[in-house]
Amino acid sequence: MIADRRGVWNLVRARQRHQRALRLWRAGHLRRGQQHVVRAIALFDGAAVVELVGALLTLADFQFQLARYAEAEATLCRAIRLLDAAPRDRRCHAMLVDAWIRLANSQRRQGKLDVAEATLCGAIAGHAELATPVGLLSAANNALGVVYKDAGRYAEAAGRYAAALATSTHTDLTASIYHNLAGLAHAEGRFTDAVTPARTALALHRRERGPTATEVAADAAVLGAVLLDLGHLDEAEAQLSQAYRIWVRRFGPDHYEVAVCLHGLGVALYRRGDPEAARRSLDEALQIKTNVLGPDHPEVTALQHNLAVVHANPRPSIVDLSACPDSSGPGSTSRSTWC
Repeated sequence: MIADRRGVWNLVRARQRHQRALRLWRAGHLRRGQQHVVRAIALFDGAAVVELVGALLTLADFQFQLARYAEAEATLCRAIRLLDAAPRDRRCHAMLVDAWIRLANSQRRQGKLDVAEATLCGAIAGHAELATPVGLLSAANNALGVVYKDAGRYAEAAGRYAAALATSTHTDLTASIYHNLAGLAHAEGRFTDAVTPARTALALHRRERGPTATEVAADAAVLGAVLLDLGHLDEAEAQLSQAYRIWVRRFGPDHYEVAVCLHGLGVALYRRGDPEAARRSLDEALQIKTNVLGPDHPEVTALQHNLAVVHANPRPSIVDLSACPDSSGPGSTSRSTWC
C-alpha cells in the first residue's frame, strides 16, 4: 500500500518536473530546464512507457538544440528501445516514428548520412500492421530530403520535399519544407529560385513563432546566404546579423548556429574588401565548429578552405569564397521537423 502510494506520488512529481522543464526551457533557463527533465526521467522510470519516452524526447530535444548531437542520439536510442519493447498500438507507433526522425537528424548533424538515411527509410516503411500517420510521413520525407541534399543527391531531395509538401498539414512543417527547398536551390546554384521559398519560410515562422524565435533565425540565415550569392550584401548582412543576435541571445556565443552566421558574415566582409575582419569572423566560426563537430567534419574542412583563400587572396576579385559551404545554412541550414 505504501509502495503504491509512493509510486503514484512519484508519477505526479515526474509530470510536474517535466512540465516545469519545458517552461524553464522556453523562458531561457536552459541548465535548470535540463536538470528538471533529467529528474523527471528518473521519477518516471518504471512507470508508464509513454510518459517516460515523452520525457526522454524532451531531453533529446534540449540536447539537440544545444548541438550535443551524440548525446541526443544516445537518448533517442534509449527511447526507441523502450518503445520497441512496449505493446504496439497507434500511439506508441507514432512516438516511435517521431523518435526515428529525431534520431536521423542527430545522426545527420554528426555527418553520418548513410546511417541517417537507413533510419529514415525504416521510419517511412513503418510496420505492416500500423500505418504511419500522414503528418509524420510528411516529416520523415522532409528529413530524408535534407539527408539527400547534404549528400549531393539533389533530384532525390527534390522528390522527398515535394512529397512532404503535398501531405503537410502543419504550418511549422510547411515552413520548414519551404526553408529546405530554398536550401536545395542554393546548393544547386539556383540562387534566384531560392529567394521565394526562403522568404515564405521566414514569413510563416514569424507569424507562427514570433520575430525572435530560433526558427526565424534559421530562416534569416538561409535567406542571408542566398542574398550573399546574389550580391545583395546589405540585406544579406542584415538577415545574418538578425540571426546571429537571436542565436547568441538564446544559446550563447559558442553555439553551432552562431558559427553558421559568423561564417556568412565573414564571407560578406571579404566581399566588401575587408579581409582582416573576414578572417576574424571565419576564425571564430572555425573554432566553434571544431569544438562542436570535431576536426574531421566536412563543414570544418570547408571553413579551413575559406580561411586559406582569405589568407592567400586578400582581394575578393581574384578568388571568391563560398557563401555557405556547410550546404545552405544551419546544419546545412536545412530544417527537419525537429531542428
